[in-house]
Amino acid sequence: MRDAELLGRLSALVEIHERVALGLSTGEGRISELTSRMQQAAGEIDELRGLVGDLSEIARQAKRPEWLTTTELAADLRLNPRTVRQWYYDGKIPGYKLSEKGHIRFDRKEVAEFIRRNGRTA
Repeated sequence: MRDAELLGRLSALVEIHERVALGLSTGEGRISELTSRMQQAAGEIDELRGLVGDLSEIARQAKRPEWLTTTELAADLRLNPRTVRQWYYDGKIPGYKLSEKGHIRFDRKEVAEFIRRNGRTA
């Protein structure tokens, strides 16, 4: 009986060993699959980061006011604010004087259209 009992235990151990070996090889395949999925997800995350950056820029542009001060328009055109004021007083760029103190506002669309038609220095 002792031999039969040992043989049974040995058979059970062999079966356990085979299951563990099968599990390990299945686990290695699963790890490889998960690694591949993680790399794909990382690529998708990078793509989403790019889209978020693009959307942030679009949102930033959308928040820009339609009416610009002399300083804001000068910054957009990369000019000195005195140059923008002089162009306004010389009639070279459209704008609206708001008060006797000299506060001028420029409609972004009007200025863009004017520059498109006449060039930057009119």
